[in-house]
Amino acid sequence: MSRILLEDKRSSLLTQSKNGANYVPWNQMFGKNRYHRRKKSKIAPSIKHFNNIDMNKFFKTDILDLLIDVKGETNIYQVRISFVGVLIEIQNELQRRGLDKIDRKCILKALTKAFNSEDVYINCTCPDFRYRFKYWATKNNLLIGDPENRPAKITNPHNDKGPGCKHIILCLSDASWLIKIASVIYNYADYMEKHDERLFQKYIYPALYGKEYDNRQLSIFDQDDEEMASDEEDIRKANELAREKGRFKKGNEYRFRKQNQSDDSQMTFDDLEADLAEYEEEEV
Repeated sequence: MSRILLEDKRSSLLTQSKNGANYVPWNQMFGKNRYHRRKKSKIAPSIKHFNNIDMNKFFKTDILDLLIDVKGETNIYQVRISFVGVLIEIQNELQRRGLDKIDRKCILKALTKAFNSEDVYINCTCPDFRYRFKYWATKNNLLIGDPENRPAKITNPHNDKGPGCKHIILCLSDASWLIKIASVIYNYADYMEKHDERLFQKYIYPALYGKEYDNRQLSIFDQDDEEMASDEEDIRKANELAREKGRFKKGNEYRFRKQNQSDDSQMTFDDLEADLAEYEEEEV
């Protein structure tokens, strides 16, 4: 999935957004481009809004494809983000820390590293993205989802407004959703280990640990294209069981502090990486 000619990393997309042209003629009214206006939107605060991950796709292909609910200034939209490499980074993190079992911090570090280093594919349901950015995202191979082949001749003829709408820019700059995704993945793997041991041993364990399950007893009639449960109901049950065990109570070791932030509802990637580094020091 990686490409040589295009720089579609998270940081590169953000840089393009910061340098993008202002609204026309709205820039005369607001005086700020989409990068600054991203703060007027909010990412869904609850873990239940992140139950849409296609776990079958994730554990079989190492492609994380998800929808992020964003409350914009006028409506609620869904940003779609896809990137690769999380499972490989989980395996690397396990080896680096000498762990024989995953935890949420291991998954979060892997998510952060993959999201920062791999190409990112984007989409959004808002009209701004559809009419100004989707054509260029299609042409530049940034788009995840159905292509748009109608040029934005009036709304963005020169592709000088950055790669995406303010909702996408918010998701590229606010790391808070990664913490929730880490918990969703951890809860799902834990749930499947206890409630569908066979599929856990066949798909999830090898994907997370990079090796076959030691004592699995799989039928010779197993189908290679067998799918894991990946609908929202199963993920919801996994998250509910995790809450019942008290994993999300105030004071647990997986809370992340929002330090030195101008906006309490957002967490920068610098803040997240500082927190992770602090936990590294505590472990030592």
